[in-house]
Amino acid sequence: MHGDVLGAILSFGCLTATVILMIRLRQKKAVHILDYQAGVRFNGADPSTLRPGVYFTNPGSDPITVVDMRPYQFVLERQVYKDALHSSFVMSLGGEVQVSDPQLAVTGFKNLVRDSLAVVYENVRSAASRSIAHPGVEARGRIAATLEAELNRELEARGIKVRGIEITELWIQKVQGAIPTTAN
Repeated sequence: MHGDVLGAILSFGCLTATVILMIRLRQKKAVHILDYQAGVRFNGADPSTLRPGVYFTNPGSDPITVVDMRPYQFVLERQVYKDALHSSFVMSLGGEVQVSDPQLAVTGFKNLVRDSLAVVYENVRSAASRSIAHPGVEARGRIAATLEAELNRELEARGIKVRGIEITELWIQKVQGAIPTTAN
């Protein structure tokens, strides 16, 4: 009789442990981080960056955000600007936007690609208006280097970098009659 009671208590303990384990495992979620991705785990005040692999998380208290680290190419086709000399010019350019710091990128942007491209478009306009447009190849390279430096200065604080800026076309419209002449 004593053995039956002990067996029943042991069976009940094993059943209880199994139920608790199943409830705990159902609360956990497996997050797969692939080779071209990084994960950011928010556990308290100090988020950590995770390398590719499989991680188990509790979505309510220990979320993991997966970040795509591949470069995203962009093209700005035929944008009209005015340079520092008030000459109108049309410029097309392309380049790549890539996440350099996943923690900063996740906290700095809601949608990494769309929000970072909005910053790129806005800053290209302001940087182009401060430059002097010239159709020569060396001037295109100089303008592209200036644009890339200014974009990276703006975006690196948010964990994004721009690279490979290339100006594919540049048309300049001369200002005519910019200085009005007066008759005496």
